[in-house]
Amino acid sequence: MDTTSNDGKEKNRHRYIASWNVRGLCSAGALKNLEAEAEKYNIEILAIQETKLRQEGILELEKYILFNSNNKESRLFGTGFLIANKLKHIVMKFTPVNEKIPVNEKVCQMQLRGKERNINIINVQAPTEDKDDEEKSKFYETVEDIYDLLPKHDMNIMVGDLNAKVGREDIYKPTVGKFSKHESDIYKPTVGKFSKHESSNNNGLKLIGLAASKNCCGLIMSTYFEHREIHKIL
Repeated sequence: MDTTSNDGKEKNRHRYIASWNVRGLCSAGALKNLEAEAEKYNIEILAIQETKLRQEGILELEKYILFNSNNKESRLFGTGFLIANKLKHIVMKFTPVNEKIPVNEKVCQMQLRGKERNINIINVQAPTEDKDDEEKSKFYETVEDIYDLLPKHDMNIMVGDLNAKVGREDIYKPTVGKFSKHESDIYKPTVGKFSKHESSNNNGLKLIGLAASKNCCGLIMSTYFEHREIHKIL
């Protein structure tokens, strides 16, 4: 993603979005450790899941700002973003609760100012594979409703802990080859050839269904690039 700088010291540049299930930030020193790890790997935009923090809102740390969304009555789940101080000027909106769609402790949304178009990031913690199908379907319906409310001219991205296995089944290969005379993205494959798994689980199928329903905006990008096995996530 491309963002702008307002300090005159840094040219427009590519920035990367990282994602991390932190397994809780309630213990002593957890926030300092999170900040230290982000700084160690030069991460400026970090989507985090399972924060387990009861407070909801914005917390200023030493070199980062924490945006947290959670159920105030429990310490289960919780999603949010860790943004480097030098990028706070590009944060346009953080939505722990959407005005039209109720975002819960497993979903939050942030809008960033981009160079040519704004960037909307939906950060999720999907139900695990053992949850009942009704809960999983409801979760993906909520995510799709949120996605559909985003401006179509923006760059819209979903990241997070998806608890999904996306396979390399032949059914997800493109229907139309790349040498057609006419241009169209609708038949591009939803899943790339570098998926980690041979076959998809139920969560993976729901993720593929959501991505496919968004046509060219719905590619599962982590499967489109070759990574070392240890770095693959889906």
